[in-house]
Order: sequence, then structure tokens, then C-alpha cells
Amino acid sequence: ATIAAVQAAKPIVMEPIVNVQITAPEGANTHAIGDITGDLSSRRGQVMGTGNSAHAVTVQAQAPLSELANYQSRLNAMTAGQGRYALALSHYDPVPPTVQTQLMSQFKVKDED
Repeated sequence: ATIAAVQAAKPIVMEPIVNVQITAPEGANTHAIGDITGDLSSRRGQVMGTGNSAHAVTVQAQAPLSELANYQSRLNAMTAGQGRYALALSHYDPVPPTVQTQLMSQFKVKDED
């Protein structure tokens, strides 16, 4: 009965969205900002702004936390090991329909004996 009620309610999966601040030394890679913003976009991230400070470039963005697993290794590759990032929870958003379908396909209802 519980499973039927949940299915009838048409639930959606929510995911945490984080604010990301990425900082890399300006000389680490001349294409660092383009590489970082492109990588974030490919991870369903939204770049909120970029900037330059004293000898560093900064990228502010929001991205799903699940897309940032092992992000430091990706950032190291883009910035010659000199980039750093910080995360802070922003809010929760519904998971895109394609991802929800993929998650649902992994779930199988067990028949009662």
C-alpha cells in the first residue's frame, strides 16, 4: 500500500545545489577561466561571474553537488595543480527528468511473498 501511495503521488527527487568559488593563480594556465567555466557547464553548473584579483582568477558558480565528486583532480588538470575551490550549500532543486528516469530504472519493486 505504501509503494502504491508513493507511486500515485508522483514524487520527484531533489538534489543539493552548491555555490562554488574557484580560485587559480593567473599564471597557472592562460586558458584557466575558459577551461573552468566550460567544465562547470558540462556538469550542469551555472557560472555566476568571473573576476581577476591580485595574480589570481576567480569563478563564482552554482552546480549540483553530485556533479562535483572528485572535482579537485579535474581542477588540478586544468590549473597545473594550483587551483582551489570552496563549496557552500545554496538550495535544493528537482533533478532533471532524464536523471530521474535513470534513477527510477535502477529501482525495482520487490514482490511480497
